[in-house]
Order: sequence, then structure tokens, then C-alpha cells
Amino acid sequence: MDRRLEGKVAIITGAGTGIGEAIAHKFAKVRCCCSCQWASR
Repeated sequence: MDRRLEGKVAIITGAGTGIGEAIAHKFAKVRCCCSCQWASR
């Protein structure tokens, strides 16, 4: 497993759908702390 992001913090906008959601899942999988934002309509 790639550990470059382990223990880092990422702010992800648009994490509710699409690319933002995929990035949030990937970062969480490699143990990166994520702060995610999304808007529902």
C-alpha cells in the first residue's frame, strides 16, 4: 500500500458525487485524514 498520504490532511470539495467522492474514498483507504464538503439540493 502506498503510504505517502498516511497521516496527512486533505480538504475535499464536491465529495458527494463523481470525482470528489472517488478521491475521498481513495484518500480514506490510504489513511489520509479527510475533511469533505458537499451540497445537497
